Amino acid sequence: MKLSIRILVGIVGLTLLAGCAEKVDGAIELKVLGSRVDQFVEFVKAGDVDGIMGQYESDPAPVGYFPYGELDNADAIRKAWEEFFATSQVIDMEVTDIRYKLDRHLAVTYGVWKMTFKRGDQEQTMHGRFTDVTAKREGVWRTMHKHVSIPLPKMPVPENVSSGGEA
Repeated sequence: MKLSIRILVGIVGLTLLAGCAEKVDGAIELKVLGSRVDQFVEFVKAGDVDGIMGQYESDPAPVGYFPYGELDNADAIRKAWEEFFATSQVIDMEVTDIRYKLDRHLAVTYGVWKMTFKRGDQEQTMHGRFTDVTAKREGVWRTMHKHVSIPLPKMPVPENVSSGGEA
């Protein structure tokens, strides 16, 4: 009987603790995440490396989107942005088709980006897709991992390659 009462008290206690768990307002969090994307775009347009780096956690996961290869720590990410801004002036950047997956303190943001910049006297436009993984720590969303992909140019298919099936 005493064991049954202890089990019952334990179940009630756990139920009360679950009811006290932090409530997350998804709509508010999505607005905050959206404003982070807007801030990132403004930081890039302004060439603001400190602003960009301020969005990352102190030890982000590797980032693989610069021509220099995979950037595996915050110092490498900072250096890549500094080198980019030293040789390029961003004219415009836009992010579209933004979508979110939110689970309390973890979010995935993804979408399409386009950046126009000037290097020397040549204007260039790049575009691609991005994915950001962010975590909320001590009330602040920080980027844990960022991945940007740039499409490769279409390669011509040799005439002697079959489209599948019989050769």
